[in-house]
Amino acid sequence: MQKNMYGKTQNNWDIIIITVNNYKQKEFAAKEILKRKKLKYIYKDTKIIIRVVKKGFETGSALINLLKKINVYGKKVLYIPSAGKSQRTFYYFKKGKLWITTKEKLKNGEDKTIFDEILENTKPILNKIQEGILICCSDVVIKFEGDIDLKEQDKVYVFSSLVDKEFGTRHGTFKINSNNKVTKVCQKESLDTLEKNGFLENGKVNIDTGMMLIPNNIMKKLKDIKIKNKKLGIYEDLTPIFCKENLLNVIPLKKAIFTHYGSSKEILNLKCDENNNYFENCEYNFHIMPKNVMVFNTRIDRKMPDNVIIYTTRLKQDKFITIIVGIDDNIKAKGKEIKLFNKNLMENLEIKNNIDISLWKLKIYRPAKTKKEALEYALELYYLIKYNKKINPENKLSIEEILKKEDVWKK
Repeated sequence: MQKNMYGKTQNNWDIIIITVNNYKQKEFAAKEILKRKKLKYIYKDTKIIIRVVKKGFETGSALINLLKKINVYGKKVLYIPSAGKSQRTFYYFKKGKLWITTKEKLKNGEDKTIFDEILENTKPILNKIQEGILICCSDVVIKFEGDIDLKEQDKVYVFSSLVDKEFGTRHGTFKINSNNKVTKVCQKESLDTLEKNGFLENGKVNIDTGMMLIPNNIMKKLKDIKIKNKKLGIYEDLTPIFCKENLLNVIPLKKAIFTHYGSSKEILNLKCDENNNYFENCEYNFHIMPKNVMVFNTRIDRKMPDNVIIYTTRLKQDKFITIIVGIDDNIKAKGKEIKLFNKNLMENLEIKNNIDISLWKLKIYRPAKTKKEALEYALELYYLIKYNKKINPENKLSIEEILKKEDVWKK
């Protein structure tokens, strides 16, 4: 137990580790952490480590790599991986999804972020552990009630919430026996698969909440693993290994509220107004209001389509560009699976050898001299696709290129 800045006894994290996608996100995260230290949300002696993950490393491989470099033994460690990867929520790419705002407020009046919610909601776990690393998914907020029982200190713990079976098909799920041991794990499996494998409990399923507690003895084993595969995921690859070795205990969270910020549709449902729209840094000056849209950094003075996301940003050399996608579009989709505004896109493009290309890498967005012109180009793209017209990728940029080139610090 340590004393906080008010002189009261309080349990605190010894180390907080955050991994991000690039150095701009690292700089942004450092500023946010400093702000919270000044607000006394983070204990002054808590060590903060913000690491840019090497290209190609997934969460599990990155964790093993970190354990080889950082002494975490005998410490209470909070680890938040992939806090900068935001492909599906590209409009938060420059700061990272960990800093997406929620509906609650900090004591200085600013909106809370996912990071603030993680700090607050993991206190019951923090107060129970003597050492170990608690891994928390960077796009999940989980609120729960009740006591946390960590009797077997040498085992891995995951934290589960019982949810509707349909919701479970979009997340990791656990099959749990009467001793609260995980006997099998699934990742985003169909309802039929979950039912056949005995995952359902009265029409519900135990979902992976994105929290995992790893004790020192298991961390030592992980540290000794030679990283031959950069693509190891914590939840996809390490969890099944722990399960097979009978190391995986589960804590069923009581009265839990699970909020996932992993997709545009989920964020829109959480932040929308009465028209099911969300506007951020946007001026709307048209008499007809669209429905089911998210708009960022844009002035709107004309009719807008429904069911779209619009994101305007400044590029270097004082140019602007507007990304437009459908609210249901899968940014990671590749080849023939690519759809834009729910229409098959590859038939409209003059691209050869397009099997492995993704919507993330597709060159379809046109730079402009002004914000207004950039929005017009984006809407032109929307109507070209709507009416099945050809799209020439010449002198266009992809979402990936735009986010790399955007001048994020220039106002």
